[in-house]
Amino acid sequence: MLVSLITMAVLVLSSCNKVTITDQIIYGNKGAVGAAEFHTLAAVTTVDLTPAQWQHLLLTQPLICTSVSSFGDYKIAIEQLCSVCNCCSYNTKAALNTLFANIAAIKVAP
Repeated sequence: MLVSLITMAVLVLSSCNKVTITDQIIYGNKGAVGAAEFHTLAAVTTVDLTPAQWQHLLLTQPLICTSVSSFGDYKIAIEQLCSVCNCCSYNTKAALNTLFANIAAIKVAP
């Protein structure tokens, strides 16, 4: 399934001149100590949210959650896509590396 997703993405991207990826905020659940907030593309400092702030977001915002390990599958797919289509600029690759490094740095409190 992952291969078919990559193949489809390559076909879509190769038919477009430019695909814009916008900067978004991602939250990483850190368990009892709250959460981490960081941006997908901008190299902005990570902000730690208190448990109360995190709980407020969970109650007031529609959020989609996934595990760090399944996000790793997305990382592999995106890296393969960039390799196959040869359509990712240096800046895009750098931004993606920053994003995945921020995700990997999230640790749940013991």
